[in-house]
Amino acid sequence: MTSTRTCSRKSAESTLGRPPRCRQRSGDSKNNERNRFHRGGVFDLADRLSYGLDERWNGPGWRKTVDWVEAELANLRAAFRWSMNRDAIDVATDIAAHTSLMGVSVYLFEAIGWAEELLPKAITADVARLPRLHTAAGYACFAGRPLPAAANAHRATELESESRYDPCEPGLAQFVEALANVYAGDLARYVALAGEVAALPGAARAYGLPAFVDGLQASGRVDEALALTDTSVAAAREVGNPFWIAYALWTAGLTHANTDPPRALAAWDEGVAVVQEHRVLFFEGYLARDAARLHTIDGDPATALSLFAKAIEAFHHAGNVAQLIITLASTPALFERLGCFEQAATLYAAITREPASLHHVPNLIYLGDRLANKLTDAAFAACTSVGSTLDLNTAAVHTLAQIDLVRAELDAKRADRTSPGGLTRRELDVLRLITTGLTTKEISNKLFISAKTADHHIQHVYTKLGLSNRAAVTRWAIEQGLVQVPAGGPTAR
Repeated sequence: MTSTRTCSRKSAESTLGRPPRCRQRSGDSKNNERNRFHRGGVFDLADRLSYGLDERWNGPGWRKTVDWVEAELANLRAAFRWSMNRDAIDVATDIAAHTSLMGVSVYLFEAIGWAEELLPKAITADVARLPRLHTAAGYACFAGRPLPAAANAHRATELESESRYDPCEPGLAQFVEALANVYAGDLARYVALAGEVAALPGAARAYGLPAFVDGLQASGRVDEALALTDTSVAAAREVGNPFWIAYALWTAGLTHANTDPPRALAAWDEGVAVVQEHRVLFFEGYLARDAARLHTIDGDPATALSLFAKAIEAFHHAGNVAQLIITLASTPALFERLGCFEQAATLYAAITREPASLHHVPNLIYLGDRLANKLTDAAFAACTSVGSTLDLNTAAVHTLAQIDLVRAELDAKRADRTSPGGLTRRELDVLRLITTGLTTKEISNKLFISAKTADHHIQHVYTKLGLSNRAAVTRWAIEQGLVQVPAGGPTAR
């Protein structure tokens, strides 16, 4: 056996900031072709991936690292096939595992399939980074395969204790196992595993704490979750990975939605800012979907429609099967609130074909009876007949089309109504509350929006009316007959 040392200093410096750690690789006698290729190609890509995961991905360098992975995807795909076909299983393992572990955060789910495909050969070869490959295959929970995903991630945690292996950073495999379990329907296991990761020192807290907060609030332990939300966000900020910061803000919002909806929306507003600044598109759909659910319950239906459409498009485009199911299962309740019972019944029939829908949206089970009571027998049967023929992809396309139709109807109704001062319906709501003397915070609570959003509406009212204070706005509203003069005169402050 011969040994060759590979390292591409110039290319690594230009893409990842400094050169990767070079590694010793084994050769064999097949080798002129293989050695020529590895010096400038496959092995170099594998080394740079390893460096990216170990040194750059989980920190402020996240965006730069995943940009490189996205740009090199075609080369990584070819390198994976090349090394697989030549039984260079250690190299194929590095490429499949590390592309998946980093690429999941930018919806590169293709590499999860590479990891699953390679596992039998990697197990036989007993490669050093086998735990990393099992962890990567654990992300199949996002692609609709939660049970094998949970088994693979669990196997990764078992192998970590054996010194001959080179696993992921402490806590990551267990975190992936926790995610796979919740998608498989085992909430208690999710909470237990996430709690163990949250208790670890170091970088694991950046994802362990947000997962634990999520599990606690989902299982009804809201007070415990509330006590950890600030700590969770702080831990993510300390690591500096925008992906985990967006994750922590999303789960913080989920927790506050149970008791303080405006604060939940404020957390999600902050999350959206992180998503936009760092292009953390993974969480774009999550934030939009859960804000839509809040607006569905007691907010603005038009806003909910827009947010649901954004979430469905994001998850459908990315192939995030698990989250697409949850989002589509949440949408019929909005159609029902808007009186669109036929659209609600059709989507209800389509999405309840997916067993996970009832697990993640338990209230969905009661919707069918309500819709049957609101429609004629013939209409309900016709809608459910159509819905039962839709698979997940066609259900997503169908729902987006229905959302567009309903939004157009709402816009037409609004256009038929003249609006004083050119104010929108929401701005008129804010104006009326201004005249009662409520503060910005009190207005946000009344309208189920964040204080920041309420302030934006207040400023828009001032601008459109050409006025500069609440007293002037109140006088204008009285003159227009929009409000009555309160006893004792105007109360705006």
